[in-house]
Amino acid sequence: MDKRGKKVWGIHGNHKEQKPPYLGAKLFLAHSVAGIGWPLMGDLSTIDPVERSFCDRIGQVYGPEDPNDPTWTEKPRRRWIGRSASILFRFVHKVNVGDSIVLPTTNLDNKITIGVIESDYFFNDAFDKEYKNLRKARWLKSISRDTLSEETRNATNIQQVFCEIQNVTEELWGIIQSC
Repeated sequence: MDKRGKKVWGIHGNHKEQKPPYLGAKLFLAHSVAGIGWPLMGDLSTIDPVERSFCDRIGQVYGPEDPNDPTWTEKPRRRWIGRSASILFRFVHKVNVGDSIVLPTTNLDNKITIGVIESDYFFNDAFDKEYKNLRKARWLKSISRDTLSEETRNATNIQQVFCEIQNVTEELWGIIQSC
């Protein structure tokens, strides 16, 4: 949470199988949105606003164990479903208009871009084949990661698709405040 009482979110704009890399980040910046995948889930606003309901829906949509994939057993599947449900639930129900968002593009141009969330969640089936779950975002400032302290680089090194940045450094707060 930043000093305004708003949350600071991190979003990863690079789906692991995406070609070209960082297509999501490029789309987000070009169209003033923040988005997440799971396109087969459809409109997430139609799911009961309870995390367990998101787990149930993911299990239905993405199916049971895959007999052709020996690593896709019940235990890893349950973990993936739980992590995915948590990400989707937060994106739809925990983000607020006015919250800050950080988009790192480390392997693309070694930058982070700071923005602010400008809308509630919405679903746009026509936007992109992967990113259909969206929020409007105003991208305010891009900064080279080379100019940031190690502490702030670590705080903005987003490993999940979408997460709350828990350790907002004084440096990052200063950058957000200057936007």
